[in-house]
Amino acid sequence: MPRPKVIKSGWPRIIGMLALVGLFRWLAGRQFPPRVRGFFGKLSKLGVFAAAVTAYSYRDPHREPLGNASDFVYAPADGTILRVEPVEDEPLFIKGPAYRILITSQPLDVPVLRAPLPGQVEYILQKTDDGTSVGVKGSENRRYLLNFRTNPYKRVSLPRPLAASEPVELFSEAGQTFPVVEKVGVRGFGIALLTTLYVPQKDFEILIRTGQHTQAGMTVLGRIRPGGASLL
Repeated sequence: MPRPKVIKSGWPRIIGMLALVGLFRWLAGRQFPPRVRGFFGKLSKLGVFAAAVTAYSYRDPHREPLGNASDFVYAPADGTILRVEPVEDEPLFIKGPAYRILITSQPLDVPVLRAPLPGQVEYILQKTDDGTSVGVKGSENRRYLLNFRTNPYKRVSLPRPLAASEPVELFSEAGQTFPVVEKVGVRGFGIALLTTLYVPQKDFEILIRTGQHTQAGMTVLGRIRPGGASLL
C-alpha cells in the first residue's frame, strides 16, 4: 500500500513549525543560564511533536472506489455518520425531496474531501453562518449538494488562532468537471467539520447507518435502486 502523502496546503504550517524547532534549538545552545537553555530545549522537543501531529493531520492517503458499480455514491469525508434522514424539500439546489446525510469529522481524521459522484460544479455559496455549499449536476439533470461547516457537535477542536480561519479550502470552482472521488477540498487545520450531503430521494437506496465510520472515496453511502435512473 502506498504511503500517505502530505497534502500541499499543509506544508506551509509544517515548515513554519520546523523553523521554530530550529530557532529553539539554536537558543538552547546559546550562553543562557541552564534553566533557560533547558526551557528552550523542551520547546524544541514540543515543536517536533507538534510538527509530526500537523503532518499527520494533513495526510493524503491513496483512495480508490470500492467496486466498479457506476451508481455507487461514496462518502465525501472521513468521519462518522451522525444522521441519515429524509427531508421534504431541499430548496437551494436539488429543489425537491432529498436524503440528508450528516458526517462529523474530528481534527485528526483524514482532511481530504472528495466528490461522491462525478459531475460539474454549478453552484458555490459561502456564508459565515451556514458554511460552504457546493452544488453538482451529473447527467440526466441529477443533482447533489454538499455543505461544509464547523461542527456544532464537535468533541475536540483547536482554539483560534491555532486552528485555520476557514472550515474548508475548496479546490473546485464553478464550471469545473471532475470524476468520482476526485479531491474537491481539504478541511481546515484543527477544525471539527460537519459535512452534509443531499441526494434526491427518488430511486435512491441508503446503504449506511448512523454511527458508521466513513472513508472519503471508499465508503459506499448508497446506490440507485435497480430500475432507477442513474445519478451519473
